Amino acid sequence: MSVPENALAPGPAPERESGPRGVPRQDPRLHGIVTLAIVVIAFVTVRPLDFTGRGLAVAVLLVISTIALTARHLPEPWLPPRAAPSGRPSVSWPPPL
Repeated sequence: MSVPENALAPGPAPERESGPRGVPRQDPRLHGIVTLAIVVIAFVTVRPLDFTGRGLAVAVLLVISTIALTARHLPEPWLPPRAAPSGRPSVSWPPPL
């Protein structure tokens, strides 16, 4: 099988069709299952977990990261207005003088 000569020619990439590109369908159940698997694996494998000293610090950081990871799955109406994603920022920056 031969390759056309113009396929190997240097230059700009060939034009593609205009318009929105297709995005694969994202299944929320699959996202939930993957998140749950990540959390379980983290609690099983991360050491030291304890209630004193360094183990307590590790446990607190693990709980915080678990909350942040699972909060991504909350519906927007459940979020406070400052945390909900929107087209415009809820707080103006820089603050007026």
